[in-house]
Amino acid sequence: PRLTGRKFYSTGSRYADWLEYSAVDDAGDLVIAALPTDSPGVALLDDWTGFGQRATASGTTVLDGAPVDPDDVAPWQTQHLGTPGWQQMILLAVLVGIGEGARAAASDLIDQIDRAHGGSPILVLEGYGRISALVASARASLGEIGRLSEIAHRAIIAGDADAEALADNAVNAVFQAQATIVPQVIEATDKLMTLPALLADGSEAVAEAQNLRSSLRLDRFWRNAQTLSTHNPVLHRLRAIADR
Repeated sequence: PRLTGRKFYSTGSRYADWLEYSAVDDAGDLVIAALPTDSPGVALLDDWTGFGQRATASGTTVLDGAPVDPDDVAPWQTQHLGTPGWQQMILLAVLVGIGEGARAAASDLIDQIDRAHGGSPILVLEGYGRISALVASARASLGEIGRLSEIAHRAIIAGDADAEALADNAVNAVFQAQATIVPQVIEATDKLMTLPALLADGSEAVAEAQNLRSSLRLDRFWRNAQTLSTHNPVLHRLRAIADR
């Protein structure tokens, strides 16, 4: 068999040794096909020009009659149960990590303000409280979907009769968590960037706010969260939840 097609936004493929795709065979059936990245007919383009991800190899993959070993083709139904949820959970774990980084940066920011002014304005403290609460909620959601995914994984390994139902429940929980974790982390990172602006009014305070934002590079958390959250848009997950 041979693979022909074009895939835009192939994050990480240029760093990989193997590629795996869903494909349609000659009989019209959906299959899973894998092939080495150095196979003839495989072109990995470094053409990503979108927001962020400069080093993530997110360019286009072109498959032009690339040969596939029949042993590396499997029916779609044989894919591991729960795979969509586990893959998405990895992205959510990274996103929560970004939120934790934003919370730590907010704490460092308050320490700097305290040293400079003998205390932080109440609005700054309230902002930190909001960031901390958002990140704590996101972390709790991640822990819960991790628990459900582990239950499903153990059932699959054991061959339990309810393994498929448990895996489906875990995937649905992950999709639901994505719909909450993404906006929580984005809000937390956005609020982090506004904290310096909550200092007292005046030209000196404005200059100080700008210096704090620059020295702590507060914008990086928001940019990273925004970039990561677009990998699998929440809108698609909401539709998947409704379809279940």
